[in-house]
Amino acid sequence: MVNHAPKINSWKDERDPAKAAELLREFIGFHNERYYVDSAPLITDFEFDAALRDLQAIEKAHPELISADSPTMKVGSDLRKGFETFAHKLPMMSIDNGYNREDIESFLGRVYKELGTKDVTFTCEPKIDGVAISLWYENGELVRAVTRGDGTVGDVVTAGIREIGPIPHALKKPQGAQLPKVLEVRGEIYFPLPSFRRVNARREEEGLQPFMNPRNACSGTLKTLDVSVVRERELGAIIHGVGVTEGFTASDFSLALELFARMGLPITKEIDKRKTLDEIWDYIESFDKKREKLEYETDGVVIKVDSLKQRDTLGMRSKSPRSMMAFKYPPPEVETVLLDIEIQVGRTGRLTPRAVFEPVIVSGTKVTHASLHNKDYIEEKDIRVNDHVLIAKAGEIIPQVIRSLPEKRTGEERVFKYPETCPSCGGPAVKDAGELVAIRCVNPKCPAIVREKIIHFVSRDAMDISGAGEKLVDALVESGLVTEVCDLYDLTEEQVAELPRMGAKSAKNLIDGIAASRKKSLAELLVALGIPYVGEKAAEIIEAQYEDIDKIRAATADEIAEIEQMGPIIAESVHKFFADDGNWALVEKLRARGVSVTRSAEKYATVAVEGVAGKSFVLTGTLANRGRKEMEDLIKKAGGKCSSSVSKKTDYVIAGENAGSKLEKAEKLGVQVLTEEQAVAMLGITGVP
Repeated sequence: MVNHAPKINSWKDERDPAKAAELLREFIGFHNERYYVDSAPLITDFEFDAALRDLQAIEKAHPELISADSPTMKVGSDLRKGFETFAHKLPMMSIDNGYNREDIESFLGRVYKELGTKDVTFTCEPKIDGVAISLWYENGELVRAVTRGDGTVGDVVTAGIREIGPIPHALKKPQGAQLPKVLEVRGEIYFPLPSFRRVNARREEEGLQPFMNPRNACSGTLKTLDVSVVRERELGAIIHGVGVTEGFTASDFSLALELFARMGLPITKEIDKRKTLDEIWDYIESFDKKREKLEYETDGVVIKVDSLKQRDTLGMRSKSPRSMMAFKYPPPEVETVLLDIEIQVGRTGRLTPRAVFEPVIVSGTKVTHASLHNKDYIEEKDIRVNDHVLIAKAGEIIPQVIRSLPEKRTGEERVFKYPETCPSCGGPAVKDAGELVAIRCVNPKCPAIVREKIIHFVSRDAMDISGAGEKLVDALVESGLVTEVCDLYDLTEEQVAELPRMGAKSAKNLIDGIAASRKKSLAELLVALGIPYVGEKAAEIIEAQYEDIDKIRAATADEIAEIEQMGPIIAESVHKFFADDGNWALVEKLRARGVSVTRSAEKYATVAVEGVAGKSFVLTGTLANRGRKEMEDLIKKAGGKCSSSVSKKTDYVIAGENAGSKLEKAEKLGVQVLTEEQAVAMLGITGVP
């Protein structure tokens, strides 16, 4: 595998077919690994598919160039080291793609010719941009979950899959039918867009690189080896296929899906049956208008022969079934000019390049900036200042520079030189030994790092210091009054009042806010310290386990990982943070300035309530009279425990308005469901707050 991306379209000018095929295989192989293994694509699916079509065309014209290891003959692989593997009983294949009405017409023609009839019904359904999965049930119990891998062998991810709410651990028995002895279903795991936005916002708050798009974030989540991360991200699932079965019969695919739904498996509501080209094209056009409103990313429509008998007749190609094809919508790309590349320095010192371009409307929103992710991204895409570039939104969310347009270059463009020093402090910018592409400023006194740390420290989810906005933080850092967060507690009203746009009243409000923050909870302090991966929820779980910060520091990573809802990644991050002498020195400075490092005894004082003490509760939906956090606090004070996911260990689920998959899972597992009123009565609380 090459270390740097082969140049896109480099094969176009190659007259020797063998050399062009070699360039294409190198290009496709590189980007296959970036997509499936690294979950960090550098090109769009459209560009990848175009390269694959070019290779197919060369191999069709020159059959002697076809080899068994050609990308046209095998499925892209998502196999990773560290996972148990499992050989699929039936290969998990890919689907051939089409891009226009003519491609669909050709597909239908091939199907009619092979079957010898036009009496064929097709199903149309969304092409979900997620991670392919095989779920294996025996006598109704989930025993194994495996990724597609290379189509023949996949990675076993059963533990993580069990944390995905819509996937049942045990199937329901359909009325009037028996559960199959063996049922393998296939589908897609996806990252719901609301959850994706929430997780990315949290990553930015924690100084981590936001995920590029939902599909790759979903892939990385499944391969994290930490089921607590899977649980926290609330992934979704849709079943759209059937593999090995024993004791299961259905004449048509659409009937099989109906049976799956009766067994409690999640299926799409967007599926429809069509007969003719016009009907299929009508589905494609109408679905294009509604797909942006769905909670998951789609990039096309899958068209399948409905009759399972006709599918068997059509058979398979080397890497795809003849009975189905995927129509792909063209990506919504907009052209603009890249005016500049800025380097932003984050709270962890990470240097992140950001594109500045002429304002342009993308997917209905005016955008002027987009992350360029890292040095390798700029170099491998050959993006230059003053380039004409194509902009799109990954998942209709994050503006992204898709590629440059070198054919429009005038000579005014310039190659961006990545800084070897921090643009804020001038200190060295070095490659992070723990990451593949991250470059960081390692100067803890860097004004940009100090600024970002302080902004995070004073933010609402952390110490919530009123009056400490970004402009004031800038003034405090520029004046030299604050060089680390503990300096906030040394400020006087007189010093603050002398800053630009500040007066005596504003200065007093700020100093009062700083003073009040000394009494913030231990969980809020943990968030404020900026420990990687530790957000509000993780901080509260840690606070509930340890009564002060000294006990947290004394705990091993293994001990922290054993806490319910905690996992090894967060545990290792917490342990590593407090083992660092510099971080602990900051804690001691805060302690010396009166900042509380002990949890509130009153907050964790419990009065055991019969029926609540020792029981596990999960809240879902919107409560009419109380916020979720208030209800959780009441449960904890009564001696109960609160969890974020439903399992066989859950005793009660409290369901409010618009309760979702957690309620469905509770019903499937037979967990008792309470209304808000019933929960309040159990807690012995009277009156409406």
